[in-house]
Amino acid sequence: MQVPSNIIVGKVKYPGIYICAAMAVWGMISACMAAVQSYTGLVLARFFIGFVEAVFFPGALYYMSLFYSRKQYAFRVAVLYSGS
Repeated sequence: MQVPSNIIVGKVKYPGIYICAAMAVWGMISACMAAVQSYTGLVLARFFIGFVEAVFFPGALYYMSLFYSRKQYAFRVAVLYSGS
């Protein structure tokens, strides 16, 4: 799902809002996993988390590229990658 997410984040007027909304949905789905009582429900919840999780890393890289020079960007990406 990273490829469709990259297409969307490039066309959205405010990519920061798109990324934040995806992270909010990620949190809601994660919280809803507490109510799951079957294996099928757990698999479905994990499937939908995968959809919104795909937004974060490529979206964060794109968003950082809007603000930093090439040298600064490389350092920031290294910190982001190390943290994850």
